Amino acid sequence: MLVSTNGNADQTYTNTLRASGTPVTAGAAYSITEKPAGLTNQITVNPTTGEVTFGKAALDEVNADGPQTVTVQTAHQGTTASYAFTVTDHFILRRYHSSVVMGNDIYVIGGETQAEDFSTTPLTPAIKSNEVWRSSDGGLTWDQAAVDAANRFSPARNSHSSVVLGENIYVIAGQEGSAAKRDVWKSQDKGVTWSRITATAAFGVRTQHSSVVHGGAMYLIGGSTGSSTELRNDVWRSTDGVTWVNVHENS
Repeated sequence: MLVSTNGNADQTYTNTLRASGTPVTAGAAYSITEKPAGLTNQITVNPTTGEVTFGKAALDEVNADGPQTVTVQTAHQGTTASYAFTVTDHFILRRYHSSVVMGNDIYVIGGETQAEDFSTTPLTPAIKSNEVWRSSDGGLTWDQAAVDAANRFSPARNSHSSVVLGENIYVIAGQEGSAAKRDVWKSQDKGVTWSRITATAAFGVRTQHSSVVHGGAMYLIGGSTGSSTELRNDVWRSTDGVTWVNVHENS
């Protein structure tokens, strides 16, 4: 599965159509006059706003190893112009994500795809992700396991943890914006769909923690409650991700 290098999980591109190198304004008469072969019904443009949308079917068609450019030609007030969208079979730059291994598959889950920009006023916030990427060939190529945004864990986050227990993948807590989470999400189909199994885990809000699996149970260890001064050294144990027992108190 290919996705846009701009990191937009829904493959929607806004205000990207150009005429003579200049962005055309809302209210103009947009139309697409040329599309890649086989994508006639999968790439659409809103004639009023100029919003171009790549659907899942289009990305399935444009399936190749490495980055690939899709060119869409547009018409605007009698002028034609082309705009190139680059799609790739690899997750984009990120940090504060989690990774797990299930069987022969390696997973990259969530994270931060753009750091905050302190040079702007107001501060430009970081961009969080809830993408799930999977490689079955030792990290050489990657596909999105959770393709449809509605099927992923939510909200997007970073500084979470992930574990594999049995045939399930778990995403545990993490940070949404400046708020730490205390939820747990589970996938029973290799990361394709996710369900929240608890919104109020007993360990409380938690970010920048670690998690491991041992003896048929998962353990959450330490972390922060969201403030750099509120660090934890407690340990919590769960066999199902829903019920958590404190096996070491914070001190």
